[in-house]
Amino acid sequence: MKNKKKINKKFIIGAGCAIASIVLCFVISPIVSKAGVSTVNVLVASEMIHRGDCISPSSVKVISVNKNVLPNGYFSDPKDVQLKYAKTDIYPQDILTQDKIQSEQKDKNTLFYELGEWTAFSMKLSNLSDYVSGHIETGDVVSVVIDTNQGKTIIPPSLKYVKVITVTSSEGVDKDQSTDGFLPASVTLQLTEEQAVELAGYALNREVTLVLRAKTGTAYADILLSEQYEYLFGGEKQ
Repeated sequence: MKNKKKINKKFIIGAGCAIASIVLCFVISPIVSKAGVSTVNVLVASEMIHRGDCISPSSVKVISVNKNVLPNGYFSDPKDVQLKYAKTDIYPQDILTQDKIQSEQKDKNTLFYELGEWTAFSMKLSNLSDYVSGHIETGDVVSVVIDTNQGKTIIPPSLKYVKVITVTSSEGVDKDQSTDGFLPASVTLQLTEEQAVELAGYALNREVTLVLRAKTGTAYADILLSEQYEYLFGGEKQ
């Protein structure tokens, strides 16, 4: 009889522990977890905002996001971006941050007016694949591929990462100012004088092709351009 009572007590204790574990795992823990998550209101795009577009109240909305996963420089109040412009393409649900916004609208070809130590070099796109050429735009990073006329192709170190100033149709219309159906005919690159002379020499009697390496406004594009700047000038770009 005593053994039976002991077994019953053990059973009751075991069942109690099991129930307590279930309650802890499925009831208390989720409540504690939710209570420990800190959220903040952030501004995201409610529709596609193209680079250079003025940000309107209808193109943004406020949502609540886990504070631990937010990027630096985010906005919480729609008033903070009123009458400001997109520095890069901003896609629906993208969080608006300071590095994506600019206070004034710049010309689509602003790189022409900010050349500084660079030159603008234009080349035809006859040897560039239709798919890639249709997707290259201002600010993208490309590599220049040269046919050696010996069955091999090379990417000269000095032309490994080059910034695109603009892509133009045969009618002289830039891609940034065009609508659907744009057919690229030439691309203008940002080069040093030495790079321009080198590329012009290659283009005289060799096939020159461009390879898209990074899209404009991305951190990877900045990394590639900094690497090229260091190669060309022996130091990081300021």
